[in-house]
Amino acid sequence: MSLNFLCFNSDKTEVMLIGSPHQLRKAGSLTLNMDGSVLEFQAKLKNLGVVFDANLTFDPHVKNTIKTSFFHLRNIARLHPMLSFSVAEKLINTFVFSRIDYCNALLFGVSKSTLNKLQFVQNYAA
Repeated sequence: MSLNFLCFNSDKTEVMLIGSPHQLRKAGSLTLNMDGSVLEFQAKLKNLGVVFDANLTFDPHVKNTIKTSFFHLRNIARLHPMLSFSVAEKLINTFVFSRIDYCNALLFGVSKSTLNKLQFVQNYAA
């Protein structure tokens, strides 16, 4: 890495082993040595706001999206008596639908139950 003038920061580096539950059990607990630092594999990690899990089910990401969406919906509901319909609609589009739409291409192929959770939030906001 030093040949390319890159520095390795072991405090910020996270690694994850991706596979099916069977493959992950078969691999056991692994560690990775890099430039004298021991890196342990994480069960989930966040990259660009998307929470990845080792099985790529995206359940932690969807759970986080639902949690923050309902947080914003509750706050908008508190302000609703003071807002016009168009302003409330813009706030919902800004804070809720933008979160649901962010990186939604990654959700291709996830389970129907996971998608139903996001659909519930979308229906609730409408």
